[in-house]
Amino acid sequence: MLLYLTASARDKLESSSMMQRASREYSRMVESTERPLVSSEGEGASPVGLVLTAIVAVVYKVAIRIEGPFTEQIYLERSQRRKLQ
Repeated sequence: MLLYLTASARDKLESSSMMQRASREYSRMVESTERPLVSSEGEGASPVGLVLTAIVAVVYKVAIRIEGPFTEQIYLERSQRRKLQ
């Protein structure tokens, strides 16, 4: 149980540092998009679309990072329970 709690605390620390890193990356991306991106139709990309894309990418990265160890632990516990039955 203690190992699980320390792993959980470690994951929370990693996710907070990932959020800080993602925030810095997002700031750099916003600064680098002074001129609009051009699509094949010649229309500029919406700043709102760029922001939403960045937010979705950050949330996805954090969710995958947090979910991974817990999912593996759940599968391990299920397989052990099946072996005992």
